[in-house]
Amino acid sequence: MITSNQNPKVRRVRELLAKRSEREASGALVVEGVRLVEEAFSSGWPVELVLYSGELSVRGRQALAGLGSAGAEVEEIATYLMDGLTDTETSQGILAVIRRTELPLPPDADFFVIADAIRDPGNLGTLIRTCAAADANGLFLTPGSVDPFAPKVLRAGMGAQFRLP
Repeated sequence: MITSNQNPKVRRVRELLAKRSEREASGALVVEGVRLVEEAFSSGWPVELVLYSGELSVRGRQALAGLGSAGAEVEEIATYLMDGLTDTETSQGILAVIRRTELPLPPDADFFVIADAIRDPGNLGTLIRTCAAADANGLFLTPGSVDPFAPKVLRAGMGAQFRLP
């Protein structure tokens, strides 16, 4: 069990959560919560590391079993460390480091959304979710837009980022 704030895995997660430049340079991102971890995994995005705490639900423990079988490194972490890493008021007890996967544009695509300088994470997450629900072929973001893989955007997008180019 990981109990130290200085653990390299905890430090890496903290860096990925805090810095867009680190997410872009490493090609990795962090997803938090059972649903997002399940969505990323079921969409085929490689899961490198899963950290979980003792408060993990039955559904979360089932997801852990599948992730471990698929080759992800799974580590238990002290609850106080998990609470310090997560943005949410009440942690679901699981987060994962995911390798970013570039989704190809469909060859016969004819429906794209272009978002110009979206700065609010909640708004971008909602837009991503809406594009996926409307069956858009892709979403283009102009410079100045918030990172589509920032923690708040991921939560607001509810996993749509893993299916929408």
